[in-house]
Amino acid sequence: MKGLGQRLENLRERSDYKQKEISALLGFTTNVYGMYEREERAPSLDTLVELADFFHVSVDYLLRGKEYHSSEELPTDILDLKRLLKLYRKNGIKNPSILRVEEFTSLSASDLAFLDNIIKLYLEKDNDQKK
Repeated sequence: MKGLGQRLENLRERSDYKQKEISALLGFTTNVYGMYEREERAPSLDTLVELADFFHVSVDYLLRGKEYHSSEELPTDILDLKRLLKLYRKNGIKNPSILRVEEFTSLSASDLAFLDNIIKLYLEKDNDQKK
């Protein structure tokens, strides 16, 4: 699993976590996550899945450094979400509400439409101000 440690370290740093924080969040003992980053210990398959879910990447990415095979492209909506997340993080917002999908599942269709309309209004207002 050469390279796994570096990918884990990069993902952790991009997510603005400390090793101890990830260990605590995932229920590891204090030093376990650090051992994964230093490649002193190999995570189990279950742990790889848990880490991939935590960082929102595939197990394939953790193991091989590729999210998709070279012949495939990321779907446009995934690229858009990645750009949106990067924009939020660039502006100091680490966990934007708009990306907490699990919290949106309880909203009605009219609530979702209302939120979408608010976003559209702000975007239109911003575009009008730029003109």
